[in-house]
Amino acid sequence: TEIVLYPAPGRSADVRIRREWAGRKLVLTEVEKPATSRALQPAAGSSSVTVELRPRTAYVLRGRQ
Repeated sequence: TEIVLYPAPGRSADVRIRREWAGRKLVLTEVEKPATSRALQPAAGSSSVTVELRPRTAYVLRGRQ
């Protein structure tokens, strides 16, 4: 399962995550540059994560086991 992000203005965004992703590590990957993945960790008990995004760049956010 994944969430696709495409920010027009860029900067940071608060992304609501799936309930089953709570407590898991997340991976944010640029679609055009799959080698540029970043690991993210939502705060304990949080239903969202804040991510820094470049303008007009597509990203995929995935949950890890």
